[in-house]
Amino acid sequence: DGTAYGKYEVAYVGASSSRIANPAGGRWRGRVGRCLFPTKALYQHLLKDEEHQKPLAVNLVQVALLGLLPITVVLRGTFFQLSRAQREKVVAEREGCEGLSQNSVRANFDPPRIVIGPLGLGRLAPVLKLRVGPESSVVLDAPYVDERVRIGRGASGIRFVFLRTTA
Repeated sequence: DGTAYGKYEVAYVGASSSRIANPAGGRWRGRVGRCLFPTKALYQHLLKDEEHQKPLAVNLVQVALLGLLPITVVLRGTFFQLSRAQREKVVAEREGCEGLSQNSVRANFDPPRIVIGPLGLGRLAPVLKLRVGPESSVVLDAPYVDERVRIGRGASGIRFVFLRTTA
């Protein structure tokens, strides 16, 4: 119904222990990674791409090496809503997984884009732009969505709270 579309800031991630999971930034967000690369911002946007007529998913993680050098990692891809049969298949493939809501989507991401240095603000330009790593595909579930908040559930059952933003 489109209510999950929008720009969201990640306000809460249900587990911080890297033994349980590494959501919102992967293994770089574990204990050591958080010390070396303090988080500046986490976003997940679900947008309508008017140009290509496909929904667009964008995950963005902003960190700073030792709190000084800005690094931005962006995952960009398309997504589609899962049918009831597709949701049931995903649940069957995951042991101990709760059922998925009708707001479940599969996002197919391009390889990560990494920008080291400022994001071109003023006269400063990024030092390095990379495109590294494989394409990825994930199921995103949003059992609750309203005009301000989206509650997400990751593949391992970890909960996320997303707040709508204009950023």
